[in-house]
This record gives sequence, C-alpha cells and structure tokens, in this order.
Amino acid sequence: MGFLSSDRAAVVCGLAFSVWRVILALHWFREWTQWKISDPSAAELYEVNFWFEVVFCGVGLAVAVAAFLFLRKRRRN
Repeated sequence: MGFLSSDRAAVVCGLAFSVWRVILALHWFREWTQWKISDPSAAELYEVNFWFEVVFCGVGLAVAVAAFLFLRKRRRN
C-alpha cells in the first residue's frame, strides 16, 4: 500500500473539489453583495450562483467522506 491509497485519494480529490467550490462561492457572494443595492435583478443571479456553489461544495464533501468510509471498510476486510 502506497501513501496515496484509494481511500486517501478519494479524500484528497473531494477536498480539492470542495476548496475550488468554496473559492467560487466566495466570488459569487462578493458579486451578490456588490450588486444588491445598485441592481437587484442582477444580484438575484449572483445569489443563485452562490447558493448553487455552496450546495455543490457540500455534496462534494459528502461524496468524498462516503467514498472514504466505504473504501476504508473494504480495505480492512
């Protein structure tokens, strides 16, 4: 077994994916707050993008944790 076994690789990929989604969510949040006062209709799009990225980040973390737990149990047996 090498350093980056399948369960560790799942966690590393999931974390990298989630970090990228957090960066995107922060970008959309900044745009949303910037446009909220001057153009509310445009701000709605940024708000939707922000919440989409937050949900996508959570799903990515959940999949990574589930893969880690599943692969870790298989490796023990």
